[in-house]
Amino acid sequence: EKYLNKSDFIKDLYSIRISLYGTDEDQYEKTVRKKNQFKLIKNNIANLIRFKNKNNLKTSIGLNYIILDGRSGDMLKLLDFVKDINDLVGNKKNNIDFITLREDFRSTTNLRIKHDERLELVKIIKKFQKRVNNESCFEGIFVDYGYSLEPIKNGLVDHVYEDVFADEKILLKEGTPNTSVAIDLYGDVYCYRE
Repeated sequence: EKYLNKSDFIKDLYSIRISLYGTDEDQYEKTVRKKNQFKLIKNNIANLIRFKNKNNLKTSIGLNYIILDGRSGDMLKLLDFVKDINDLVGNKKNNIDFITLREDFRSTTNLRIKHDERLELVKIIKKFQKRVNNESCFEGIFVDYGYSLEPIKNGLVDHVYEDVFADEKILLKEGTPNTSVAIDLYGDVYCYRE
């Protein structure tokens, strides 16, 4: 809270996205390797929301969560986390504006969500979205599933996202480069990572 009061720039932010590294104390400790961080994070988020409300800020506050292989069911615990934050804030409404969910894209496809779990994830996402749509404590929350989870949300589980990329054989035959581009506010396009 002291930091929030000293930091004028917070009042100018459009949004704040907070990455979560687990949905309970045990997971959080395994990830960040420090004890009692989960409760601290939960309290800090509640304090941030109170600061936002007290100062009538328009800043959107959201959570980012990466779904790890073998941990798809944790998505539902994420909603319990949001509910707990709302209870801590104590204003009897939803205070989280958005949730971004992502599949884990670490270094290799061995770590990606397996096909059987992807099938299970379709059911979990339906339960997740049903709670978001029907429980008043989540009113107004926007869930962004990203380009990898959106097809799973819609029941399409046959391929992982990497299957749509050209492989070396296709690149050598057709000469199609893989590049990344960025478009600035003026509409200028910049190429990077050729």
